[in-house]
Parts: sequence; C-alpha cells; structure tokens
Amino acid sequence: MAKKTHIKVGEVWKEVKNIWVKVSGVWKQKCGLLIKVAGTWKLCISYLPKKLANPTSLPYAMDKIEGINFANLHAVFMGGDSVAPQGASVTSYNTSLTRSVRPSLSRTQYGHAVAANDFYAISAGGLGATDVVDAYNKSFTRTTTFISDGRYYVAGAKVAHYALAYGGYNGTDRVGTVDAFDNSLARTIANGYAVQEAGGVGTPTHAVFGGGLGYSNTARQVSAFNNSLTFTAGAELTDNKRDCACGCVGPYAIFAGSGDYSVKADAYDASMTKVQAADMSLARSSALGVVAGGVLLVAGGYASGTTELTLVEYYDESLVRGILPDSLDYGRVTGMHGNCAADVAGIGIFAGGYKAGPVKLSSVEAFY
Repeated sequence: MAKKTHIKVGEVWKEVKNIWVKVSGVWKQKCGLLIKVAGTWKLCISYLPKKLANPTSLPYAMDKIEGINFANLHAVFMGGDSVAPQGASVTSYNTSLTRSVRPSLSRTQYGHAVAANDFYAISAGGLGATDVVDAYNKSFTRTTTFISDGRYYVAGAKVAHYALAYGGYNGTDRVGTVDAFDNSLARTIANGYAVQEAGGVGTPTHAVFGGGLGYSNTARQVSAFNNSLTFTAGAELTDNKRDCACGCVGPYAIFAGSGDYSVKADAYDASMTKVQAADMSLARSSALGVVAGGVLLVAGGYASGTTELTLVEYYDESLVRGILPDSLDYGRVTGMHGNCAADVAGIGIFAGGYKAGPVKLSSVEAFY
C-alpha cells in the first residue's frame, strides 16, 4: 500500500492530494515531493505529462530541423532545409513557450549537429560537408568557429561543460572524430567509432551516441565520452537504430525504435552497462523523442509503410514503459537527419517534421 504524504498547515496536518504548478498560464498537476525508500529518494506522487495548448508555430515548415535544450532557458531549433531562408532559420521557445525568431545561421543547413554547453548553442557541420560552426551565446549573438574536418550527418550531445559534434560523412568516408567545444569555444578532439547519422544523448556522466550507419552499413555501434572526453565502446544495440527516438531519463541514455520498424528500446546506465528496456507497444520508424516531466516520450513515426502514428509512449527513470492518455494532433514523422524535438524546463516540444502527403509541418506541440 502506498504511504500517504502530509504537510502541516498552521497546526493541522493535511494529506497531500495533488501538487500544481503554473505553465504558460495553465495550472498543471506536477509532483515535486520525494520520499526516501531503502536509501533511495523516490517520487511519492507522480503524474504523466499532459498536452499543453499548442505554442506558436515555427516561421517555416521543415522536416529536418534540429532541436536542443540551451542552458534550460530555451528550446532552440536550427536549420532544417536546403532552401533559404528557412534552412538557415533559428527559432527558440522559452520556459513560458514564447517563440522568438533569432539571427539566422551563416548558411542553410541540415544533417548538422546541434548541441549546447553552458554558454553557447552550436550548429556544427552539415550540408555540403562544411566545417563551419555557428555558435550563439545566451543573448543569441552569433559567432563562427570550425570543426576539425568538414562533414555532414553529424550528431550532437552535451557532457559536462562540452558541446560535442560527433561522427559524420566527409564526402568520401565515415569518420569517428569528436569535436568538443568548451564554454570558451576552445576545441578538443577525441575519436570513437566511424559512424554517420547517429542519435546523440547527453547524460549526467556521458555523451552517448548510438545507431546511424557504421561498418557494413549497420547501425548498432555505441560510442560514449565521459566528462574527460575519454571514449568507451558500449555494447551493441539490439537492432539497427538509424532514425530512432532517444533521450536521457535518470541515469539512462535510451534509444527506441529505428528506421527499420523496431519495438526494441536499449538503455545505457552510468557505467555504460546495457539494459534491455520493455518493448514498445508497436514497431516504430522515424519516431520523435523528447524528455518531458521526467520521462522520455516516444511519439509519432511510422507504424508500417506510410501509416503515421499519433500515439505517444513513455519510459520513466526505472525504464517502466506506458502510453500517455494524450496523443499528437496528427501523425508526425521526423525527416531523416532531423530530431524535430527539444526540451526546456521539463517541457517537451515537438516542432516541424511531416505528415501524410508528405506535407512538411510548421506546427509545434508541447507536453508537460
């Protein structure tokens, strides 16, 4: 039986029934109370994320847009097309989901890495195997630096105070180079598996990159870099995970689904030990992944053929899987080389992508 939680109001102890926080002018149930069980702090009340009112749409419809959490102040979406001006656009949403259109990238982009350290959000590499890095400070003033070699289909993630741009294709070969930019944009180089189109996840201990295309066109390799940028090879993914949904919940980097219609979800803990999470309810391809309210949401994608999904599943920090009561407005699929998602202050945002047609989307949906 679950234990009840009480707080003292005046001289009277009251049982806690619900906890509410205000998000974008709307009061939402949310838990912030913890209880210590066998030495581990656990949530004593928990609520699944709910769908919020849709934020203002992106200024352009795009299906290859890349999103990132920037200092937990903004969810930032960069690039997403080969055509100007949309392919160079930068759009942010703050913790109130207010949209701001920011100064454009130096060039149109997709297949680029988007990552953030404590002070800069970066777009690195991309279309045409460029070596250009556009870096934005917290005032969204843009500066330019470079990765060590031009490449596209690059993955991004954060670890410690580094924004990482990993792997990619330089026009001839797949590469395993990691360019890590610290809070001063000083660059350090490390190396992992030679892979393009990997999924990138930042955890408290590692930047973890999984899937993509590597040796013999497989998509199972896992490269991890700790706070000192030391490389660790993770156990291979259960199946090919190009275009999978991914994110960090608790200590785990989770990779779910794939471009090959998979139900499998693989998780890697702080020791880079692989843990097999529960299968999803159905096989998904090209789903969107974002963290909201402390769980990883796996949303949309294809069920089979060209059947787009509105269903949203989740994994919590114990790797328990479930299905949200709320769903997407319509089937939303991420374009190849774009994650179409970002989070900020516990709010998960899905932006762009495409639906049946295919029709590129500018709409934005948020969960908290």
